[in-house]
Order: sequence, then structure tokens, then C-alpha cells
Amino acid sequence: MALEGRGYTLAAWSGVLLILLCLALTLEAGRWSDAFLVSGFLALSIAYLTLVRQLPAVLDLVVVLTALLNAVGWGGGLLRRVWFFDDLLHLLTPLTGAVLICLRLGQAVGPPLTARRALLWTLATALTLSAGVLWEFAEWVANSLRFPLEDTLPDLLLDTLGAMMGSALALRLMDRYPPGMWRGPARAG
Repeated sequence: MALEGRGYTLAAWSGVLLILLCLALTLEAGRWSDAFLVSGFLALSIAYLTLVRQLPAVLDLVVVLTALLNAVGWGGGLLRRVWFFDDLLHLLTPLTGAVLICLRLGQAVGPPLTARRALLWTLATALTLSAGVLWEFAEWVANSLRFPLEDTLPDLLLDTLGAMMGSALALRLMDRYPPGMWRGPARAG
């Protein structure tokens, strides 16, 4: 699998258009709190695509697809209608986040990574889990009537599993594709 290429970024921008469509449909349905979350996923996708140039181009698509699934989950109501969708998002979103964090940390640390693998894995997993805990806290505070507290522990368990898997995947990617291969010199930044 190639990690660079304009095709990934073009496909990611197509995903941004789908998130924008999801936002429009959510607004049309008058679901304002869901629209607020969908707009957050739209903003995060656009920010990632315009600001992050150091990571492999394939992650442009991965990040936007993860945001699109979250947007469809909230805006399209799949979190309420499809029993496993919340679990899927609580596994996939931290996995994606941990990959991004671990790759970026690995790039900042530089070679050789062999002596720093455990540190990178632990730090990326911990940072991703911190975000998951903050999300669960915000979800509980904002929606204490819609989402009972019983939802928190399984969500954090899946967040943990996703973060651990994402950090491990990022380390494998760095072994196979060293950071110098991620983007061409003209796009590095």
C-alpha cells in the first residue's frame, strides 16, 4: 500500500463534501445538537486536510472517513437506530487518533525508534485515552438524560482497545514506512 498520493487527498475532500451534506440534512431536520457535533467533525476534517502535511497522505482519507462515520452516526441517527454503531465509533475513532498521535510523536522523536517503542506506544495510548475520557465526561454532562451512565464503561473499554490497537498499528507502519517516505519533499512541512 502506498502511503502518498493525491488520490487519497482528493477522496478525503469528497468525504468532506459528504459531511457537509450530512450537516445540511441534520439542520433541515431541526436536530440542532446533532448538527453542532456534525459541524465539529466537518471543522476537524477541514483543519486536518489544510494544516497537517507531515503525515502519510493515506491518513487524509482515514481521518475524513472516521469523521464521516461519526457525522453519519450523529446526524443520520445511526447511533440510536443501529445497535453496534456506537461501539464501532468508540473503537475506530480512538484507533485513528492513536495512529495520528503515535506517528507524529515518532516523527518528532526520529530514528532509531527501537529504543523508544514502548514509550511511544504508552504515550500515544495515554493521550488518546485522555481524549476518550474527556469525551465521555462531556457526553455525560451534556446528555445525562439521553445517555445513561451505564454507557460510559463499555465506551471507555472500546476506547482503550482502539487506542492500544492504533498505537501498535502506527509502530508497525513506522517500521515498514520510515517517516522520510511519507510525503514528498515539496509537501513536507
